[in-house]
Amino acid sequence: YEYNGNTPQVTGNALPYSVRNLVINNNAGPVTLTNSAVTVTNQLTLNSVIETGTNAVILNNNTQVSRTSGYVNGILRINNSLGANEKTFHIGDASHYTPVVVSFSNITTAGGIIARTIAGDHPAIATADIDDNQSVNRYWSLTNDMTVFSSYDASFTWDSGDEDVGFDINSIVCGKFNGSSWTYPAPVIIAGNSVQITGQTSFSAFQFGEPECNNPATVYAGNDQETYRNEPVIL
Repeated sequence: YEYNGNTPQVTGNALPYSVRNLVINNNAGPVTLTNSAVTVTNQLTLNSVIETGTNAVILNNNTQVSRTSGYVNGILRINNSLGANEKTFHIGDASHYTPVVVSFSNITTAGGIIARTIAGDHPAIATADIDDNQSVNRYWSLTNDMTVFSSYDASFTWDSGDEDVGFDINSIVCGKFNGSSWTYPAPVIIAGNSVQITGQTSFSAFQFGEPECNNPATVYAGNDQETYRNEPVIL
């Protein structure tokens, strides 16, 4: 199955639930899944964007992906197999390609990982120790379905246009939100817009930004005082 029109396309009911090969090659606009999810069993070719809406693109463990400039805007599930696994989730939104690479050290029960990225800060960022004025303005949602594993590493890449003005990656923290509380795995900078976290044992939502200063400094000079939050104090 190949979508290579010169205007945006929808799949309708012409695209079966399961196909051997799927080629997305429409640079005039996205190809939109409109009826159901689609499982690709052999090869997915991404030369342009496929938009899932509430549906999903599903890849078997052995499905090959060939990519030039395309990606999945929406929900991408990749199934896995026993042992060490590395999967690249070619995902993004309407504007930017923002992939995630997940590397498992050892899988003992195979399942699948469901990934998507959403533009804008996480809705719960106000409860995080992350400065929403100095953040990467997007978050990633990773959900585990039935995979039993020891640990994984994950690398996240964003577009420079996602960053707030003045954002400094050298001060970056990672917030991991499980639906009720935040934890902060230590990120390792890979490049100017890419970081990795290691040794994780659960999946959730991930947000990046500079740390929030929750303990402002108050400086007194005679009868005057100034309070500084999220900025250096020079004495």
